[in-house]
Amino acid sequence: MGKIVSTGLSRLVLSAASMGHLALSGRPHIRILVFGALCALLAAGTPSASYAQRVLGDYDGDGYSDLSVALVDRTARTTAWLTRVGEQKQPLFWTWGLPGDALVSGNFFGNGRYYPGIVFVRSAQTPLEWWVKNPSGTDTFFHYGLPGDHIPNQADMDCDGVTDLIVVRNGTPTRFQGFRLWYVALSGSGGIVQESVFGLTTDRVGVADLDGDGCAEQVALRGDTYQWFGKKLFGVDVSVVQWGLPGDKPLLPQDVNGDGAPDYVVVRPTGAGQVAFVRYGANSSGSEQIGSDTAVPILGKFRRAPGSSFAWTERATGWTAMRPTRGADLVFPFTIAANAIIRPDGTVVQPDDDARFGGPGGGGGGGGGGAF
Repeated sequence: MGKIVSTGLSRLVLSAASMGHLALSGRPHIRILVFGALCALLAAGTPSASYAQRVLGDYDGDGYSDLSVALVDRTARTTAWLTRVGEQKQPLFWTWGLPGDALVSGNFFGNGRYYPGIVFVRSAQTPLEWWVKNPSGTDTFFHYGLPGDHIPNQADMDCDGVTDLIVVRNGTPTRFQGFRLWYVALSGSGGIVQESVFGLTTDRVGVADLDGDGCAEQVALRGDTYQWFGKKLFGVDVSVVQWGLPGDKPLLPQDVNGDGAPDYVVVRPTGAGQVAFVRYGANSSGSEQIGSDTAVPILGKFRRAPGSSFAWTERATGWTAMRPTRGADLVFPFTIAANAIIRPDGTVVQPDDDARFGGPGGGGGGGGGGAF
């Protein structure tokens, strides 16, 4: 299908509704429904005026990204989530009495802090259950999406300072077959859901700030060519950047050099450790060594210097490293092999995923399309 990535279609679908009410075939329709918990979550106050800089994965509000891992125990039917918020602070810990089928995080309540959540499939006939921790420490519960949907990382798509809810669905033989259908519940519009057709079913999809305006755009990465496609939710123009090779470990774009413009990053195993390759602009790039070939790469705002920096987790040993502005890497024990790793941008690397995408080397969840 060449470079086709979007039909250019984006439309209002419904308001604050269980996505189980969305037509899957035939002419899409608008249905206005009231869904209390979802409305309450998406209308959770006006973001603080002091929250000017949006920091990915900041769970304690100190202006820096934090590291998170989660353990889903299907035998005990529980999920446990641990977040490291600094060397001198006690870690944050949350639990659920359900085994999460997906892990989500975001600034859902507009206070500049990230909160964790799980998405649970109760049955193939019922909408997805979302259980999101709130500032009081309890769960906010609502239905959103259908079994079989992809759950990408969550982000602010309408620029109101609050994370919006996102599910992505494959097209059907009678409606947009081969394409991705996005459904985004917009916090700035009281939970109105916007539908957008963007990306192919074989693409890896997620959301990231591609223009430095502080809110996120849709991203689709094509595994055979490593073309990165980007589009605003309400726009029609599609950007294309080629960066990386099949089998690389892709990271969603972030501002690495502190110039206010997000950069494209892939991490490549070399046989003697892995190397991060960063595209700063059309004629500028850089690289640095980060961890062993099997390490899971991470990007976030971990230091005072402008821009994001690298961290990585060695699953075989349980050690994690963070790269400071100067001096030796900070190394500490943080995880076990059975844990999922939640990056600051909300992307999740499952225990059976080697974080690679495209090519014969992509193992676990890394070989085919899906969410980042």
